[in-house]
Amino acid sequence: MPLKVSTLNLSPDLRSIAAEHGVIERGEMDAAALSALLETFTASDAVQNHEHDPQVIVRTPAAKFLIRTSGRQLHLYNARDVSQPAAVLTLPTLLEVISGPGATAEPAPEEPELFRPAPGRGINRGALTALLFLLGVGLNAWGIYQFLDRAEETPPTPYTAITDEAQVGLLRQQLAGSYATGAEPGDRVIVLTPDGEVKFQLLVAAAGNAPASAEQSSDTCLIGRRRDGLHCLVTTTSGQVDLRADGSLSYYGDTYRRITAPAK
Repeated sequence: MPLKVSTLNLSPDLRSIAAEHGVIERGEMDAAALSALLETFTASDAVQNHEHDPQVIVRTPAAKFLIRTSGRQLHLYNARDVSQPAAVLTLPTLLEVISGPGATAEPAPEEPELFRPAPGRGINRGALTALLFLLGVGLNAWGIYQFLDRAEETPPTPYTAITDEAQVGLLRQQLAGSYATGAEPGDRVIVLTPDGEVKFQLLVAAAGNAPASAEQSSDTCLIGRRRDGLHCLVTTTSGQVDLRADGSLSYYGDTYRRITAPAK
């Protein structure tokens, strides 16, 4: 299962921690790639880590997780409610919690014969891990995670670029504003400006557990009309943002709903 990964205050190579690095979108990763990233993350400088509070944010089709590190340990939070206590987990267990049983980066080493449980009396490790995580963190989403359908991301719909400057200007004024997937740490925000700029932001945990936006990147776009009659924003480097009939935006499978009024 692909995992959407972002980092906060970590340099592209993960070796430096500073606020100037901001939010970096790492794209989709499998369990092995995420494991390598987290191994480097736990080895980060302790002083920089304490001062700048770097974070790794992982999003699955059903849940959002926020990961911090301290003392070379991994602290896993429910990104929807970071006031809940963290679960301090080993890397293999953390990967299993996020991706489901069997999502380890490497096969487990062979256990000595002496320590293998007797037939019929073994412990279901995946079930035990999920239970402990529920007790420690209180992630209600974990209980329903296995039963949720994982929506596949659909390819962009073909479009025709709008070249009439007056029409483009009017549409930009009408669409200008902020759109968000939610209001919790880990949710994403798209800001459209009247001059055609598109800003991508991520809500992160801040002092007092109140989410704060951190700018991720900005881009420019042209406006197109799709075959279904609805409009789309085609950015220079960040892909296509589709407008829906209800006024929301669709970007890489996520729905962004308007959180500010249109520009006057």
